[in-house]
Amino acid sequence: MTDSFSVASDTTMGWLNSLTPGAIVLGPGVTRTVTATVGIPVMATPADEDITVITVTSQLSPTIFDFVFGTTRVRQLHGLEFEPDHLLTTTAGSTVTYTHLLTNTGNWTDSFDLSAVSSRGWPVTLPPSPITVTNGISVGVVVTLTVPIGGSGLTDTLHVTATSTISPAFTAMVTNTTIVSGTAGNLGVLIEPNRSGSGLPGSTLVYVHQVTNAGDIPDSFSLSAVSGNGWTTAVTPTALVLNALQSAPVTVTVTIPAGALSGDMDVVTVTARSDADAAFFDTAEDTTTVEPSFGVLLEPDNSGTANAGELLTYAHVLTNTGNVTDTFTFAASSSNGWVTAVPADVTVGIDLTTTVVVSLTIPSGASGLADTMIVTATSTTDVTTMDSAVNTTTVNGSPGTLGVAISPDNNTTTDAGTTIQYQHTVENTGTTTDDYTITAVSSQGWTITLLTTQVTLAPSETANISVRVTVPGTAVAGTIDTVTVTVTSNTDNAVTDTATDTTTVTPNETLVYLPIIFNNFSATTPPGPTPT
Repeated sequence: MTDSFSVASDTTMGWLNSLTPGAIVLGPGVTRTVTATVGIPVMATPADEDITVITVTSQLSPTIFDFVFGTTRVRQLHGLEFEPDHLLTTTAGSTVTYTHLLTNTGNWTDSFDLSAVSSRGWPVTLPPSPITVTNGISVGVVVTLTVPIGGSGLTDTLHVTATSTISPAFTAMVTNTTIVSGTAGNLGVLIEPNRSGSGLPGSTLVYVHQVTNAGDIPDSFSLSAVSGNGWTTAVTPTALVLNALQSAPVTVTVTIPAGALSGDMDVVTVTARSDADAAFFDTAEDTTTVEPSFGVLLEPDNSGTANAGELLTYAHVLTNTGNVTDTFTFAASSSNGWVTAVPADVTVGIDLTTTVVVSLTIPSGASGLADTMIVTATSTTDVTTMDSAVNTTTVNGSPGTLGVAISPDNNTTTDAGTTIQYQHTVENTGTTTDDYTITAVSSQGWTITLLTTQVTLAPSETANISVRVTVPGTAVAGTIDTVTVTVTSNTDNAVTDTATDTTTVTPNETLVYLPIIFNNFSATTPPGPTPT
């Protein structure tokens, strides 16, 4: 249905100049443009804002209406003036002050950053910035320039720039020209020598250099040190005043980062620069190499429970905390002397980990006992680098009485080059089943063969063992050898017994050779008695 609509407006700041048309007639689905013209007053600021509301109302039914908002803001205009330029003559070693006016020519408050560049790199002092300035207002900016003692006869151009922080495209610059009276001298500087050193991660190295004024007039110098890798460096002092050809020491410290790797290298460039003319400088280099640092962490400590006669395993995590790939070896000791097993050597990268599994063999007679096993990981490169973990084992059951006996003692005589076999009986004299280890040692160092080295016996149970003794073919007759055969409880190595096998090398037979004397009797008749 065709309808007539009234067009009305309202404005918060009164900036609406016109609204056209004031009324419209529209058929179904037909649209028409309504134009509102807003005029911004000359004195309006960016803080001002006008909101215009345009309402269209049906003439057939006033409850049918719609409206839109139009918001008008004032754009901020930036502008600044910075003046005046200065020209001044002064003497070497003096401090010059320049005063300027900074004016905000924009239409709203603005803030300005200050920066300065001396053509000769002379020290400049600026007031803190940014400086906030209300539009239409001027503020003083005081700048100081320090003329070095070696600046005689030189001229410096100092540019000071003010930049809007809101719109950095708006800048202004002043120029201060400083002429230093006197005759210019010859400038020069030397710093030497280059240094090198090495250290561990986290350590601080000290390098000493000599700075010489190589010019023919007094001069002041600024010292700086820059690490190629960004390591922490410091130079002391940071400034020197030297007469012509005078020298002074400077100290540079370099701190190696805690996480530096073995073989890492850093070069610190140490610069001595003339304050009179930054074009005159010299450098030295300090080269620092990171030494290998070894470290290892073995964790955690463990505890476990098992039955007598079982094999118990424990797992640990080894971490290489050094700064170089390293190889680690392992050892384990049982407080009871029980059998332990550790893995082979392992190579681990920097900050990497590996799992270490160790085992403990619990003897059959260990019921009710407790054991502490200490596992140690040691660097094969640096044996002073090690760490340990502890495994505590509790064996189920009640402890029994341990005991063992071996018999008999044996002895025999035999020839050199023969092998003798001796028999013994091992008896468990305790009240609980136990494991035993059999060992044999020859007093002469002869070859011993044990046919049995381990045996498990119930209480009162016995076992026969054989010991073979080989007599060397070079054994001297009459030599006596004693083999000590020892049986030791695997549960408690203090429970032990011994037997002996004594072997004597057969003595040589002694033969006595007697001479044979033959009597050759004559056939002559012996004389008889002589008659009287």
